Amino acid sequence: MPKLGSRGFTLVEMLVVLGAVGVLFVIGFPKVRTAMMKANVRSARSAVITLYNQARNRAVREGRSMTLNFSSTNAWVTGSPRRAAGGSTCGCDTVGTIQNLGSIYGVTVTATPATFQIDPRGLGTQPSGAGTAILLARAGYQDSVYIYGYGRISK
Repeated sequence: MPKLGSRGFTLVEMLVVLGAVGVLFVIGFPKVRTAMMKANVRSARSAVITLYNQARNRAVREGRSMTLNFSSTNAWVTGSPRRAAGGSTCGCDTVGTIQNLGSIYGVTVTATPATFQIDPRGLGTQPSGAGTAILLARAGYQDSVYIYGYGRISK
């Protein structure tokens, strides 16, 4: 029959376990944080590629030009000619939603040039075949996407 006072843990045992868990947390937290930042940058890259593919597919499907636009934190697609009631064909309209990559993934976006044009055939129409370089960065980690003038993507 066990003694009445022999159940449970002593205070010293609890402190040793908490100390060991604390040391593991201090060692592991920076690695987890780094992995999360890298994953966010890669996810932002995937979002840019997906947005480009959607713009290209939409250009072919709708038979009109699409432009992939970038700002310091956003990416969005515009289509031209404008599809307005009454058959107006001037200007352009935003197609889909504006992707706020800064708030979703915490990245900054640098694109040179800040737009990439896609013709109704789904081909890039950049002047002289130039492409667009998109740099995604967060806390010292960066990734890039290059869209060639004819539409091929390089990561």
